[in-house]
Amino acid sequence: MLLLVPFLGATSFVTLVVDGVENPPTMNQGDMLFLRMDCGEGNTVLLELFIDADASGTVSDGDFLLFEVPVADNDTIVIPDLDPTPGMIYTTSGPLGLAPLPYVFRITDEDDSWAEAGIIIMPHPDPPAVITGHVHIDGVLAPSPLLSMIWIENMGFPMVSAITDEMGYFELNMLTESGTDMFRVRRDVPPYITPEPREFTWDGDFHGLDFRYTLGHSYVYGDIVTVDDEPITLPVHIFLVNQMTGVRTEFLAEDGSYMFTDVSPGEYRIDVTTADLIPEYMTELYWDDPYFRFTVSAGDSIRKNLTCFPTDTMITADVFIDGAPAPNYWLFGFNYTMGFTKAETGAEGSTELACAVGDGSAYRVRIGRELSPPPAGYVIEGANYLWDEPVGSHLEFNIISSFGAIVGEMLSDPDITELDDYHLHRITFYSLPETTFVTHITNPYSLSYECFLSPGEYMAVVSERPFMRPAPAMVKPSGISSVSLAHGDTTRVDFQYNKKHCDVFVHIEGADPDSIREVAVIAQGDGVWPDCYFVRAKFADGETSVSFEVCDAEWLFTAPEIPGFTPTTPETTIIIDEEQTLLHLTFEYNITGIVEGALPSAVSLAPNYPNPFNAATSIEFTVHSSQNVRVDVFDISGRAMRNLHDGEVSAGAHKLLWDGTTDAGELAGSGVYMLRLTAGDSVLQRKMLLIK
Repeated sequence: MLLLVPFLGATSFVTLVVDGVENPPTMNQGDMLFLRMDCGEGNTVLLELFIDADASGTVSDGDFLLFEVPVADNDTIVIPDLDPTPGMIYTTSGPLGLAPLPYVFRITDEDDSWAEAGIIIMPHPDPPAVITGHVHIDGVLAPSPLLSMIWIENMGFPMVSAITDEMGYFELNMLTESGTDMFRVRRDVPPYITPEPREFTWDGDFHGLDFRYTLGHSYVYGDIVTVDDEPITLPVHIFLVNQMTGVRTEFLAEDGSYMFTDVSPGEYRIDVTTADLIPEYMTELYWDDPYFRFTVSAGDSIRKNLTCFPTDTMITADVFIDGAPAPNYWLFGFNYTMGFTKAETGAEGSTELACAVGDGSAYRVRIGRELSPPPAGYVIEGANYLWDEPVGSHLEFNIISSFGAIVGEMLSDPDITELDDYHLHRITFYSLPETTFVTHITNPYSLSYECFLSPGEYMAVVSERPFMRPAPAMVKPSGISSVSLAHGDTTRVDFQYNKKHCDVFVHIEGADPDSIREVAVIAQGDGVWPDCYFVRAKFADGETSVSFEVCDAEWLFTAPEIPGFTPTTPETTIIIDEEQTLLHLTFEYNITGIVEGALPSAVSLAPNYPNPFNAATSIEFTVHSSQNVRVDVFDISGRAMRNLHDGEVSAGAHKLLWDGTTDAGELAGSGVYMLRLTAGDSVLQRKMLLIK
């Protein structure tokens, strides 16, 4: 029977097709079943299959829903749509081995329009194998209505099922002669415990695949301890959560242990009120740990200890509203290993979040807007998420009433399927002209971002996040050179992600290895900084090769600057396509000779390039005569950071490279640095921006 519900442009029919026949009244187990239906163009419909208890051909009271699954128009992956026509779906369930019964297929579109079609499945006329068995219920003698109408099915494909009679007997007409699969019962019989699924291997006919419903009691218990197995005697609320029903059973642990008794069989997880442990302890990430998700069967005794980490450091933070201290704001900190911590700001707008260093991974800290929302008309500068990198940092949150926004998306690469891979970079915003740090943006939940900033002019740089695994992708643009925001403005900047797939080996020939000190090759893909993919690969001192990984792009490689040697080809352009996985590139050098020509008439210091930089920057200067030259790098407070050269140079042009390290060999932090050149009576300075 076919019931049509008219609806223009949405679902109005579903047709069942067996052996080319549309809507036959019956089909045999094992026949191929195709479904044809219409829907709104591009929509996803819900396909439901019911046991038609009254054989009416329509869904009615008493019918049993077997399963439901979404089917998308023009899907080619999950449930393929074989009809390319928009708004038409043609798909197959494959060979169908459902128990010999009447069924109804119902299709519901996104606008709630629907259609139904019924069919009766007949027994397989000659099954390759027959598996039989009985269902038993403790204390119930056959024959009994309790033993009937229990659905038995295999959990693989093609699906085969059977229904028990009042003796509990069933027959599964298998569609293959042999195989291995999981089998289960699909009916709860309170207060009995539903049998667990069974794995079974068959080779031809078999009798004896039995299931038993039992009565029993189960327990879930555990200790609340430190990493040294010392009991924690703080009052802690522990919850046993039924994954299917959502019912939460509470236990107040006051002596370092908990126990749930008479636990019914099912799927469960453990929840903990972590606020009971803060600030003394943090607990491991129980809600995302498979250890704390488990199955309880009849008679089980399951132990789940909760290990806690003593807090051993502090994340300090300040919250301001339009520059004034903001008291009574809650800050939440989250770490993928250590879990959750929180604290409230005091009268001066300051607070400390107690946390555990653990494996050294960063905490994601935010203002808890659900407890302390900003006033109407105010936003949180940045994206309300800051990372304390490294652990124990000082963070500053600004709530502002005058603001613009920079928004955009992380444009995905189909080859990058893990969402976390898009969060291994961060966007760092600096205010201009002083290049003062403002905020980092790393969106932990999606592929879009929104950054609120006070009116002004800004620049931004994209870099890999410190203390994280290497990013598998490159990002373009690698920064924003300048953007002006007024109150109410919104500027859009999207970032394209491109998976790394080509190993690049750069070699140096003709230069003395002893001269290879603090040198690097620069690579810019599909443009120049900041509108490009960017790599700066440093050679180890004395080494003539370096390797790194890049994505597909048109790459401009710039030869390293090696004192006393000149590359025969300072730059080279190479196109790397999606299929290329390996590139060897060699830069050849000659000893620098004397070139006749006009000498400079004065001392000069050119702007460093690139600027800003996140790895290394090239510094060029000229002198009009042979003389002593000193080149130094200072931080913004005037503290000496690195001496790049101190000695005599010949008349002419010279190049130096600063790789962002100090004289002590440590990495300098992000910020503004002053480059100072002293040559005789001449003192020249340039401002440089280093971004890590």
